[in-house]
Amino acid sequence: MLLCAETAVDPIILRAWPKALHIERGGAARLDELVARIGTRAMVVCGTTVANGPILGRVRGGLGDRLAAVFDGVRAHTPLDAVLAGARALADCRADVIVSVGGGSATDAAKAIAIAALGNGLDPYRSDAAVSRSGPRMQLPAGIAPHIAVPTVPGAGNVMLPTAGVLDPQTRAKFLFDDPALIPKIALLDAELVADCNAELTAITGIRSIVGAVEALYAKGRNPFTSGLALESIRLMREALPASLAEPGDLEARERSLFAAVMGTLATMNAGVSVVHAAGLVIGGRYGIAHGVPHAVLLPHVMRAFADVLEPVRARLDSALGVSAGEDATTAFERLSASCGLPARLCAIGVPQEDLPGIAKQTAALAIMALAPRPVGTNELCVLLGAAW
Repeated sequence: MLLCAETAVDPIILRAWPKALHIERGGAARLDELVARIGTRAMVVCGTTVANGPILGRVRGGLGDRLAAVFDGVRAHTPLDAVLAGARALADCRADVIVSVGGGSATDAAKAIAIAALGNGLDPYRSDAAVSRSGPRMQLPAGIAPHIAVPTVPGAGNVMLPTAGVLDPQTRAKFLFDDPALIPKIALLDAELVADCNAELTAITGIRSIVGAVEALYAKGRNPFTSGLALESIRLMREALPASLAEPGDLEARERSLFAAVMGTLATMNAGVSVVHAAGLVIGGRYGIAHGVPHAVLLPHVMRAFADVLEPVRARLDSALGVSAGEDATTAFERLSASCGLPARLCAIGVPQEDLPGIAKQTAALAIMALAPRPVGTNELCVLLGAAW
């Protein structure tokens, strides 16, 4: 019996899979061993939150003599200047491994630093639509610096993704990259590090993980494998997130959130994400809003737009989201998001109403919109954004 109602008329091709997952409480203490598998000395890439807190001390201790340098210039949305500064730091310390420690911005920064360190600039490797129209992009070479990703947030999905985004400070748009070489060589999932994550980041990244899993359920590339992973991811995160917020040191809950993020990311890696993530990228880049916040606002409206596509998994999605009497999956998600303190309207996060047509146009041009279950143009995006405003 299939896990979901899709029939195998077309071939099912799983295009991406993690290279190595190391899941261990206290695993940061053995980072030196992990570095030795793929290189000799490492540069840590992190932001100031990690650099000024207890996590960096654990990472330093785990790396020992294999630590070459710490670059703590990561900022939200991975701006281009931070990436270029990180590439210079990598060259100066002569490390041959990059260890990212933090949330999605740290992971993306490490990937982009590795690209910039090749010395060819970023443009030849971009996968966003504006570049693909002007000619084929270059594949990343096998010699790109290997990356160990150490997440410190529950929604640790992009530690396994072949994608990254870099913010262009001039246009406030993101350079996008998609290449199998960007999948970290090793992802270390250590619940003890995630236990230090504050309530705001826990909520945002946990909800973002659920958003991605729901997008995988209606993506054009969905199949029984990805839908099964997505549904279990949603269930695990829906249970783990409130527990983690109530008791940050609950390592069982923290570990379940990491399992949820892994499963959800495996689903999105192979099924795809589309409307919510595309619009979220545009909104986040334009207004400096944390990645995940606009996603939480937009998902209910997109779920309603794709209700027919979600119908085959409706009963199991209701169960995964813990639907109560009088609710459906959409309202259950809205209830969970609100209980985590996330806003419900675009106007509440500073998006001007007059900007909605421009956001819609920019969103429609992104390559990942091709992964929507049906074509979604600028006019429909304007309607969706207006409903969310």
